Amino acid sequence: MKTKIISILGHSPGPGAYKESKNSKNPDLGSSNIADKEHYIRINVKPYWVGFFKNDFHVKLATSISKHTDDYEFECWRPYLGCDKIYSKKIDGITHRVFPAKKLKVPFVNLEYSNLMINKLNDYIDNKKIIVHLQGYHDQALDYLLLKSKLDRVPVLATQRGMVSPEMEYINNLKFLGNAAFEQINSPKIDFLFLQSKNQYDFYSKKYGEENCRGPFMDGANFNVIKPVDKYVAREKLGIP
Repeated sequence: MKTKIISILGHSPGPGAYKESKNSKNPDLGSSNIADKEHYIRINVKPYWVGFFKNDFHVKLATSISKHTDDYEFECWRPYLGCDKIYSKKIDGITHRVFPAKKLKVPFVNLEYSNLMINKLNDYIDNKKIIVHLQGYHDQALDYLLLKSKLDRVPVLATQRGMVSPEMEYINNLKFLGNAAFEQINSPKIDFLFLQSKNQYDFYSKKYGEENCRGPFMDGANFNVIKPVDKYVAREKLGIP
């Protein structure tokens, strides 16, 4: 049996995915989601459609890795405000799952969470061979998931994607103190960090050891889409001296 890599985003899709449409044949989408129109499914509650997106961070990464090895099965999970139950769809060999979510917004807390996702994750931990990749670090939703799940029992990777570090900031701004405390509590559950910020890599590689961190680690460019050209040709095309 292959190991499953469960890659998890901590947030719902952007506003373009929530344009309410009662159209029974096609979702009413913003231009940002037009390429994924074929991967929406109809539901019976607002916003009447649930989408699965091939260009999300976790999906693009899973798709890229799967081109180089068939040793793993990939599932890409996310919370989804507005959906009424768990929905899944297999696209290009990757299993997408979305989970009903709620929003808690109070001072210093902007938390989107899905108890169904946490329950499903704990069931996987109990019954399957998995690796978990959290697509976000310093993310309140993923901090909550770490706190409530059994992730100390499986390998866990986390990728920092642009958010500030509460542990680096709370000394100068006490609003980060609570998040810094959560990260301290959760840190034993994370086995490896990918850090896109050089400052954060310097900080966390000293704290946890260079063997447990990689950075600065960017996602890179897709050269099937981006075709490099000679810089003189590029300047001429763009009218740049």
